[in-house]
Amino acid sequence: MCTFFTLASDDFFVGRNMDIECSFGEQLVVTPRNYPWSWRYAEQGESHYALIGMATVMDGMPLYAEAANEYGLTMAGLNFPENATYGDRGGDGVSLTPFELIPYILTRFRNIHEAEGFLKSCHLINEPFKEEVPLAPLHFILADKEQCLVLEPRTDGLHIYDNPTGVLTNNPPFPHHLVNIENYANLQVMNPSSTLLRSTAPTPYGQGLGSVGLPGDASPMSRFVRAAFYKNTSAALENRDKNMMQVFHILDAVKMLKGSVMTPTHQWDITTYSACINATKGIYYFKTYENPQIYQCDLFAENLDGRELIAYDLPAFKEPESLQKSMKGKPD
Repeated sequence: MCTFFTLASDDFFVGRNMDIECSFGEQLVVTPRNYPWSWRYAEQGESHYALIGMATVMDGMPLYAEAANEYGLTMAGLNFPENATYGDRGGDGVSLTPFELIPYILTRFRNIHEAEGFLKSCHLINEPFKEEVPLAPLHFILADKEQCLVLEPRTDGLHIYDNPTGVLTNNPPFPHHLVNIENYANLQVMNPSSTLLRSTAPTPYGQGLGSVGLPGDASPMSRFVRAAFYKNTSAALENRDKNMMQVFHILDAVKMLKGSVMTPTHQWDITTYSACINATKGIYYFKTYENPQIYQCDLFAENLDGRELIAYDLPAFKEPESLQKSMKGKPD
C-alpha cells in the first residue's frame, strides 16, 4: 500500500510513502543522460533525459518505484492487486514491460503534453524482469506542474484518467476514488455552524470540528481522502524548505505504523520510506522508518553526462548523540 500526491507552490513538489512489509533493496539512484538503456522491445536510444528517484538496481538496470526527470516530470508506480492486468505483445504502438514504463516515459518526455500521444498507443505486456522476479501489479501516476494523470492497465487495455485531485493510493480503480471522495465534500477547516440547535448558537468545545468524519484508518480509500484533504487545505508557505517540510507532514498523516496493519502473510505493513521530490529544482528528499532524519540528493549536482548509474545506499539508523549520552551508566 502506498500514497502519492502533488503539491504546487512556487516550486512543484510530489510526496510518496512506500508502504510495504519488507525492503526491496531500494537505493537512491541517479540515471545520467548517456546511460545505455536496453528496452525489451522498444527502439533503443542513446542520449536521453536524466532521472533521480528510488529504485532497485538489478543486473545493472534501475527498476524505479518513483522518479523525476530533469524537466520536472514525475511518475510513480503503486500497488494495484487483483486489478492490474498486463497483456500480450502485439498491435500498433510500443510494447513495454511494467518495470520499463517509468524510465521510458521520463527519459523521453519533458511534460505530460508531450507524453499523452505515446500513452494512447502504449501496451504493457506480461513479461517479468526475470523468471524469479514476478511482476508487481501496479497502476501509475504521472504528474507535472500543470497536469496529473492516472494510468491503469486493465483487461481491455491501458486506461488513462485525468486526476484533478493530484492524489493516488491503491485499490479500488481510480474512478471509484473520485466517487467516494464526494462523500466528504462537507469537510472544512473552519468550525461549522449548527443546523440542529436553531434557537441557540452553541459554542464549539474545540477547534477542528469542521473535519469531523475525516477517515483515519489505513485503508487505501481512507488514505486517499485524508491525503486529498491535507493537500488541498495546505497553506502556501514562504520558501521551498518549508514547503518540503509540509510535504513530509502530510506524508506523516497517512503513514503506516508498525503494529497497526498486518498482511495476509503475517508481516507488518509499514512506511519503509517517505520521499519528497522538488521536481522544479531536481532535489530528492527522503527519510526512512528507522531513520527519521531527512536526507537529500540534488540531481544537478551529479555528473549527468556520464554513462554509469549513480546509486546511494539508504543511511542506517544511528542513535542521536544526546540519547547515547543519556543512556550511559544506566543498568540494562
